[in-house]
Amino acid sequence: MGHRRRQVSAVDASAGPVCLLTATEAARRGAPIDLVLEHGEFHTIPNGYEIRFQRDDASWLMANRFIDEEAACCPAMDFDIVEHDDSIVLHASFATTT
Repeated sequence: MGHRRRQVSAVDASAGPVCLLTATEAARRGAPIDLVLEHGEFHTIPNGYEIRFQRDDASWLMANRFIDEEAACCPAMDFDIVEHDDSIVLHASFATTT
């Protein structure tokens, strides 16, 4: 299996730390945070967080679905998923404005 990477840039870096998720949307999520955290290790990083998963296709798909859903409700966050030899790492951080 080759190494994969996906980056999703903030939709609105000036939005700041805001969450636009409604209760209805939260109930429909395919990769809710509690499920993601059951399968990955959560760590805080400067300006955001990191979640490490085991390296397999199911984890890759879960991480991608999670950032699709997070990007829709957190417009000021940048997301990056990187597949390493032994893990998949998802970084989420607040975009910087200049």
